[in-house]
Amino acid sequence: MIGGLLGVTKKSGAIQAGIGSLVERMRGRERWMIPVLMGVFALGGTSYGMAEESLAFYALVITVMIAAGYDALVGAAVVLLGCGIGVLGSTVNPFATGIASGNRRVPISEGLLGRLVILPLGLAIGIVFVVRYADRVKRDPSKSVVYAMKAENEPRFQGEAGAGVAKLTGRHKAILAVFALAFVVMIHGVIPSEDMGIGGSPPDGGDSRK
Repeated sequence: MIGGLLGVTKKSGAIQAGIGSLVERMRGRERWMIPVLMGVFALGGTSYGMAEESLAFYALVITVMIAAGYDALVGAAVVLLGCGIGVLGSTVNPFATGIASGNRRVPISEGLLGRLVILPLGLAIGIVFVVRYADRVKRDPSKSVVYAMKAENEPRFQGEAGAGVAKLTGRHKAILAVFALAFVVMIHGVIPSEDMGIGGSPPDGGDSRK
């Protein structure tokens, strides 16, 4: 369903226009896209276990990173490490922490403090790792581990990113807002708020450990 949503949104041209606009706005500050995007993917990982759902985003993020002067591996690392670190520090992820807590008959809030430490610490380490590699590639493209693919990738991805720079319309912005809202609703829907004592009592009406 996420892939379908992304496909429909991309067909409208909103994503291509958004990518072009992002690259244009961040010109000269491309390094900041790495921590921002990794933070977004980590949020998906820690809240609802974003992993295979991220597959549809690889081409988009790689497009952004190549247009910014990096290589395809930087884009892949942003998505893979961002989501992976988020899942590693699964604060309220119902598909990992939630199931594990249910099996052990403890509330999902048990151990939350430790996960809240793992998440930002792991994310900081991941961001530093990716930024250092990205800076090395930008200074000397031959240092890229996928340098052999440079001639093939750059014309295609840079052309796609540049196609929408001046075409981000109000309609595109509205489509992208709905696109983002869909993920907000999904995250809200999967967070087990009752198990955390938010919005009501536990399903059994008593001790959440039972």
